[in-house]
Amino acid sequence: GMEYEVFNGGKGFMRKDDHQFFQPIYIAQFGELKNKEPFDEEKTGWGWKGVAKIDADKTVLPTTCKMTRP
Repeated sequence: GMEYEVFNGGKGFMRKDDHQFFQPIYIAQFGELKNKEPFDEEKTGWGWKGVAKIDADKTVLPTTCKMTRP
């Protein structure tokens, strides 16, 4: 049930059932920069630009953990 602030102001949390940590997924694309994106690689005019963000709650899969707990 622990929650944390993660990269770029997102929220991450740990599932108490199996201690899996979930956080937002950020998808980036490498290519020619056109709108002054901040991640220019070595002043080449090419770099990484953010394409999408998937919130942590959308990344959760059900657990199959059957561990016997004390």
